[in-house]
Amino acid sequence: MLSRTTPQELVRKQSQSQFKGNVLTMNPLVKISEFIALYKI
Repeated sequence: MLSRTTPQELVRKQSQSQFKGNVLTMNPLVKISEFIALYKI
């Protein structure tokens, strides 16, 4: 796995994270960690 993420992968991750967020509303830590990951880029 590459540490660098291409814009296409970012869009894919965002759409996946939105879908996960809808499914895993019981786990807010997932959303928080994903937001942190986005800001650290």
